[in-house]
Amino acid sequence: MRLPLAVLVPLLPLVVNADSEVIGVAPKDQHLYVSKDGKWSCLSNPEIVLDWSQVNDDYCDCPDGSDEPGTSACENNLFWCKNEGHVGSYIPSHLVNDGVCDYEVCCDGSDEWKTGVQCPNKCVEIHEEYEKDRIATEKMIAVGKDKAAKIIRAAQRMKAKLADQLATEESLLSFDKGEIRRFQKLIDERDESENADLFKALKKTIDEQKLLVGKKLGAFASKKQNLGTVYEILSKLDETFNANLNDNAVKQTVEDFREFLKDYQPSELDVKKLQRKIIALFSKGVKEVNDSSSVILESLKEAVTDHGVVDKHIAKLEELLNYLIENYNPNFNDPNVKEAVGSFQDYLVNKEVVEDDAMFVDSVSSVLNTIADKLSTLKPVQEEQQPEVSAPLQSVEEGSFIDRVRSKFHFLVEQFLGTSSAQVKKSGIETFKNDDLADAVQKFEEYAQSASSSIDAINSKLSKNYGPNEIFRAMADVKKTSKFGEYDYELEIIGDVRQKGANGHNVKIGTFDRAELDEKDNTVVAHYENGAKCWNGPVRRAVVQDRVR
Repeated sequence: MRLPLAVLVPLLPLVVNADSEVIGVAPKDQHLYVSKDGKWSCLSNPEIVLDWSQVNDDYCDCPDGSDEPGTSACENNLFWCKNEGHVGSYIPSHLVNDGVCDYEVCCDGSDEWKTGVQCPNKCVEIHEEYEKDRIATEKMIAVGKDKAAKIIRAAQRMKAKLADQLATEESLLSFDKGEIRRFQKLIDERDESENADLFKALKKTIDEQKLLVGKKLGAFASKKQNLGTVYEILSKLDETFNANLNDNAVKQTVEDFREFLKDYQPSELDVKKLQRKIIALFSKGVKEVNDSSSVILESLKEAVTDHGVVDKHIAKLEELLNYLIENYNPNFNDPNVKEAVGSFQDYLVNKEVVEDDAMFVDSVSSVLNTIADKLSTLKPVQEEQQPEVSAPLQSVEEGSFIDRVRSKFHFLVEQFLGTSSAQVKKSGIETFKNDDLADAVQKFEEYAQSASSSIDAINSKLSKNYGPNEIFRAMADVKKTSKFGEYDYELEIIGDVRQKGANGHNVKIGTFDRAELDEKDNTVVAHYENGAKCWNGPVRRAVVQDRVR
């Protein structure tokens, strides 16, 4: 029997709304919900074909739940609220047709399309509040960005200033070292002039030592070549001998060589390079040789130690080859064995014999100590023989001569770098007697040490990680306080984190070490390390996170 349309309509589910859109489906996905001859396929399982009437019939037919976009029949689905006059959004399917108007996410009330609950559209008034909040947030973000930009510019200025300070300190250090050399040379020239005979005798002694040391180290280098020769003979024998000939002496030699290789560590000391270094030191002036005595002796000890190891290896490998010569069977006619025997015999004829070195370093040390003793007894300079030393100075009344020399150079460096606005009143030449030469050297050494310390401190600041755009660099004076439980926490952004409480409780949790950007959480993470040690526990530390907008 054919029923009238008016009877059929109530029996069909409400698949579409008044705008002919499938309920619960966002506009961008509406094209996925089109009836084809009254049929429709599940989105993730197109092999499953449903009647169009099964879409939004409040029964989950598809494994992916795609047939129920507008009901709560399928778990973990999302329902699209159009929210006209506001912003469309998805809500969890379990909130659909639950008898509650979920205005915070579905301001048009469309989530209750089937229950009959009256949910008037409140999108206009909600959107007005939304816009107020959005504008206020954008203003806040704009203010924050402006502040951040100012802080970043300040950080950049601070870094540039540190770079200028570094350039200044490096120039001053170079100047100080130059002045140390200059004044030391004046001292040496004065001493050599007043003690010519002594310096001539000492120079002769040094030249004799240079010749002796050079010859000894040359012999050490030859000994290393000897090691290379016997090693190569055995290595080649190991690779080429004919094992099928069953010469027991050859097999034993190769076996012992392989055992030797298990513990063998080739020497990495370049004796020829060390020889050139020591000869260069001995070729300097008497006082410079004296100042370099510790370096010379340490280098010689290193060479002797290395030579001892080389000697031990050579003795072992020569023992193996001597055994081979005495015991191998020449009747087997293995050409590779005969080549090894011949090579070793040539080596024995031509190798250089190096004398025992047990007292070598002691002998050189004794000579250097004698030189030091004689230099300590130099005759004092007579007053009338003292030459004058001159240097350009800033013409100021206060300060010592050395202070004024350096002050002038400091000013010139800053003028060159454009980091100083100071004015020079006038410049001139001052002279002084060289009875204060040693004091001058000491003064410039103190300056050099100070400049070196400043350079290390500046480099430490420049290399520290202050977060994205180095924004933390400009927060030296920024402090924050917070209370957690019974304690107050005081945070200096690039200083210390401290825990404070009753009865004078004040514990350092950590000191600023670095700041990093966590891109995953969109936060800047500051690390504070090396705090006070917990009682019977680890060293305290803190991590502070600041969200980036």
